Formats: sequence, structure tokens, C-alpha cells
Amino acid sequence: MKKVRTLWSAALLMLGLCLLVAPRAAKAQVGGTTDLSTDWSLRLGVFFLHNGDLGFSGMIERRVHYSPEYDITLGIGYNGLNSVYSVPIMLNIIGKHDNVRYGGGVGYSFGKRTEGPSFTGVAFDVILGYQLTHGRNPMNLDLRWYFITGASSELDGPSLTWGIQF
Repeated sequence: MKKVRTLWSAALLMLGLCLLVAPRAAKAQVGGTTDLSTDWSLRLGVFFLHNGDLGFSGMIERRVHYSPEYDITLGIGYNGLNSVYSVPIMLNIIGKHDNVRYGGGVGYSFGKRTEGPSFTGVAFDVILGYQLTHGRNPMNLDLRWYFITGASSELDGPSLTWGIQF
């Protein structure tokens, strides 16, 4: 059973990566570019584990749709500390009003809990952020609260990340 779960995890990860770099996703942009070397963001910060420990949070995501009112991004990340971690693959919709960013998303996550076997499950997040700079490489600060099914709430919690688009 564990091998089947690992196989499905790998298959979904590959599907997500294929969708991430698919040329047709870039063509769906409004006011964007079809160049696959642009519209990437790197997010780095801290993750607050359910037990109060402070861990690492990181994500690489690509904007697959752009409009003045909202963006749609697809990304893969990491939230955790030592042997307790979650690897979410997320599709997010991020609304924009002035410099405020807000939104949420859904995806798939796999990882390792404190005790017991590894897990796979559905992931949700809620986003509230602020656009720090505009221009060639805009930067932002996001508070993202993750809800991970299958992890007994120990990997639910907020991450505070700084992001830069390149």
C-alpha cells in the first residue's frame, strides 16, 4: 500500500511540474509574456509549526495568468523542520488591490509527521500579503496559512515569506 501511495505521489508531482512549465499556460497570460524564463517567484521565510517550533518555508512558483485584478500561480514548496515537513504543490489565486495581496488556493501535499508513516493529502492555503516594491523584480511579503489533510493538524499553520519575482 505504501508503494502505491508513493507512486501516486510521484505521478501527481510530475503532473504538477509538467503543468508548471507547459507553454500553453504562458499563452493564457493577459498583459504578460509567453517567455517561460519569466514570471517566476522565489519565496523564502519561516514556518510556525503547530507545536510552537519555528521551521523553514520556501516555495518556487510561476504566474500562469496575469491581470490587473488578480494572478493565478502554480508552485511547489516546503514547510517544516528537520524530519517533520510538508511539500505542497499549490494552485493559488491572488487578488490585488493597491499594494495589498489576498487570496487562497488548493493543492496536494506529501510529507512526514512527527510520529507514524509519511502522509499524502489535500492542501489548502489562505493568503494575505503586501507588495513591497514594483518594477523589474517586484518583492512582496506574504502570510500564508496552510491546512494539510492527513497530517493530524501538526503541519497546519502559518508561514511568513518574502518573495521576489524574476
